[in-house]
Amino acid sequence: MGRGLAGGLAVAALWLALGACGTGTEKVISTEELERGVSDALKQADRVPEKVRCEGPMKAQIAEATWCVMTHEGADYRLEVIVTAIENGKATYDIDVSANPVS
Repeated sequence: MGRGLAGGLAVAALWLALGACGTGTEKVISTEELERGVSDALKQADRVPEKVRCEGPMKAQIAEATWCVMTHEGADYRLEVIVTAIENGKATYDIDVSANPVS
């Protein structure tokens, strides 16, 4: 496990502006915005990633989930990102970092 990483780390209260790039009135979080937001949240939690790659875009709905991969000290860790709240055009989500690097 990389130095400074804790298994099952939950990073919460990350806010992202929602775009209207979905179909109709569906709000989504773009892949680029999601990757930037996840990276920023991990940095604030002293888990500075070299790179973050996410599946996306992600629907801006409570309980919507997606997967990302964070590279830290040369190892890749899987991240689960789950939307926990939507308020005033912004989404809050939790990030759960896997305890072990991806093989």
